[in-house]
Amino acid sequence: MNNLIIKLFGGSGNQLFQFFFALKFSKINKCRLFYDASALGVNDSWGRFLAIKMILNYYKVPNYKNLNNSQNAITLHENQLIHPKFLLEPTIKSSKKTYTIEGFYQNYRAINCMRQEIQKIFNKNFNKKNLKVCDFKYSISIHTREYHNYKKNNKDERVKTSVFKYNDNLSWEFYKKCLDKIVRNSKIKFILLFSDTHLETSLKKKIKSFSKKKKIK
Repeated sequence: MNNLIIKLFGGSGNQLFQFFFALKFSKINKCRLFYDASALGVNDSWGRFLAIKMILNYYKVPNYKNLNNSQNAITLHENQLIHPKFLLEPTIKSSKKTYTIEGFYQNYRAINCMRQEIQKIFNKNFNKKNLKVCDFKYSISIHTREYHNYKKNNKDERVKTSVFKYNDNLSWEFYKKCLDKIVRNSKIKFILLFSDTHLETSLKKKIKSFSKKKKIK
């Protein structure tokens, strides 16, 4: 039986796309599935971490470090697996090889064919009773995107994509204006704060301070 390693990177959404594509691909090709989160944590310029551990545990997917021959893995990139056939029929010959797949895999074909499976997992692991966070009827979710400067040749560089340098940060003034309007026009009691980094940034502190002053949890 072949081994298949899915290389996880990016935020929680990216990781979900990557994992469910790999899950479908591994089932079709009858591979043992492993995950590689080495690109996350301290190796991620945004400080993003492994966000889908609960799902990996549910499927009992082990870390690739448990494999002896992972360093000899054959890499298959997203561009090589774009054809629909890769989600419809076996495309890897049965052997004892190890493959690594890399890419974003934000592919509607993969999500559509896994829709019922994904809904089942989320209903079982992420329903309101299990979370016990708050009454979602009176809550608002905020997802902050914050790039982090890092030093390169003594110069500050923005986070890079494969093509552009970019800065899609929104200012605290923007968030405050939105929050003020929401508070005025609703009975909001909870703020659910999501972020691409585990770091306690200035923006996070300001949002938390705002919620405290407004007596919002």
